[in-house]
Amino acid sequence: MFVAVDHQAGREVELTLFDPSLAQADPWAAFARLITAATAAKIPGLVLPRGVTRTAPTPPYCVTDLQMARGFDRQVEQGPTPWRRALTLCERVAEIVERHAAAGAAHRALTSARCVITARGDVKVLDFGVAELGPGHAADSPYRAPERPPPPARAATFMQSG
Repeated sequence: MFVAVDHQAGREVELTLFDPSLAQADPWAAFARLITAATAAKIPGLVLPRGVTRTAPTPPYCVTDLQMARGFDRQVEQGPTPWRRALTLCERVAEIVERHAAAGAAHRALTSARCVITARGDVKVLDFGVAELGPGHAADSPYRAPERPPPPARAATFMQSG
């Protein structure tokens, strides 16, 4: 991932480049379908790439609004989080993930680093859909929910937020 400048929008963005060998037609199409469904659902707090087409560009990439935020995995650097605040943060992540699951898809690559808190205290979930372009299958990775695509199992939501 790189920080780039979107000259049309006049702001910095996150540019994600994918390994071309992983961005084959079927996985990229699955990625595009997930992004399209998530965009249509208009879920607050879910950060999505813009302009993902049905076929992968050359080189394969996507652009996301740059998030100035701290991942849950780095929250410990600020000291212990009071349990009520931690509960509120996790409830917000669960709400975002559940709303997307209700729209027909699971995140499948949810980690504490992909759950972030902005400077304003908003909770956001990043990197939605990247599991579609990762090596192997969802069940091959210790941080992915154990459903097998397609379609994601409803039980994935519990596994992801647990």
